[in-house]
Amino acid sequence: MKTESLRRGLAFDSIVWVVPLVVAMILAATMASISAFDAHPDEVHHAAAADYYRTHWLPPKYGDPDAIPSYSFYGTSYLHERDIVYLLAGKWSLAVAPLVGDIHLSYRLFNLALLAAITGAFAWKREARPLLVPLTLSAQVWYVFSYFNADAFALAVAQFAAYQVAVRDSAFNSGITSGSYRGWWRGVLVLGLAIGLLLLSKRNFYVFLAFLAAYLALREAGWRASLGMTLATIVGVGWYFSVPIGAPQWLFACAGLVAISLILLDCWSQAPNPAFRRRVGMLITAGAIGLALFVPRAAYDKYVVENPSNAISSAEATAEIFAADRFKPSQIAEGSADRQLAMRARGALYVTMLTGGDRWLWTSFESMVGGYGYMKIFSSARFYALVGVIYLTFVASLVYGASRASDGTARKSLVLAGIFAVLVVLLSSLHSWNSDFQPQGRYFFPALVMLGVAIRDLRGRYPITAPVTAVLAVALAAYSFWDAGLGSIEKR
Repeated sequence: MKTESLRRGLAFDSIVWVVPLVVAMILAATMASISAFDAHPDEVHHAAAADYYRTHWLPPKYGDPDAIPSYSFYGTSYLHERDIVYLLAGKWSLAVAPLVGDIHLSYRLFNLALLAAITGAFAWKREARPLLVPLTLSAQVWYVFSYFNADAFALAVAQFAAYQVAVRDSAFNSGITSGSYRGWWRGVLVLGLAIGLLLLSKRNFYVFLAFLAAYLALREAGWRASLGMTLATIVGVGWYFSVPIGAPQWLFACAGLVAISLILLDCWSQAPNPAFRRRVGMLITAGAIGLALFVPRAAYDKYVVENPSNAISSAEATAEIFAADRFKPSQIAEGSADRQLAMRARGALYVTMLTGGDRWLWTSFESMVGGYGYMKIFSSARFYALVGVIYLTFVASLVYGASRASDGTARKSLVLAGIFAVLVVLLSSLHSWNSDFQPQGRYFFPALVMLGVAIRDLRGRYPITAPVTAVLAVALAAYSFWDAGLGSIEKR
């Protein structure tokens, strides 16, 4: 009887799971108020990008004098990424900075407001609460909301998109069943906005869009279509990064045809169903709206920023001028740049990068659990080992619950989340191997949102060990943030 009461109290759709995020908001607000400016990764460059949009509306050309303060030692600027967060935060600061008397604090409040919005929006809807659970398990998630960066916005938008797709009475899912044009258009506009904002956010969240496509294919068409979407994503990643090394182009083309065939098999069998055609129409329209938000920025970059008539018309030329010594493209090409740039081209083995002296896997895991400052402040190795055991137990509990579920939806959702979580890690590692060695756990955040979708689909069909280990993870996250983060961060 006590076990059953505990199970109900700790169920992932319980209001109890809002409490850790309230704690996270308190800790993040404390970090935002006491930590020195630029005590956190690249905050000075994120803030400089937002500063530009305090007085501008359009992205700058390469080498624009007003944009130069935002250039890092790589010779690059976040202004030349397509992240809309800098425009939004810059305009936000015009209203908020005069109230708090500090521009930099106003930027931090922008991210804190995102965390508050997530907590408030999900707290009142029982079915949405399981989507929040993975965000409670890592102090690193809480940390990115405590200072200004682009990761927090992308994570918040991904949560919003997951809500629209996974929760039954979301605007999008309500539009599917609505008999009115108003409900239909409201659904596609809301999901289209989410897609567009994701396209205008951190690029490591693009894989989350692929996961959403596979998840929707599973729900609307069938398992084969979902596998086709998954295979198409894997093929795309392999082609982009030339993995396997030396694989011929025809191999990628054939694998792509197999993926398309799997998708068409399920879609063709469902095509006579009017309800299916209505749902597909909604998804296509939502995707078109998302692209309509993204394409103007892409076109502007192509035809204005990269115009050959400009004095500087490429990112490479800009980096050659503004990058610090050992970070210039010419030095990368000749092999005299910093050793952590273009490791693959220098002959470093992928496996060696993962597990050798650079310890990419372990460092990435540590910084996913909780790493502070410029990735210099960590807890003890034993702490991360303990968290690792708890995470493994948590995931194993979910797998056990899914394996015993009476329907296949929970199992297939968890399998999809697992496959795409591996892809998230793979993409981060390939970026480190090919371009710039950055073992940063924040690049794994898309996997947390995917896991939240799978947990929601489990609908309580998991053993008591799942919520118990989650509670332990929350407690350790709070300890890490308080002890290592707040205790050691550089203060104002």
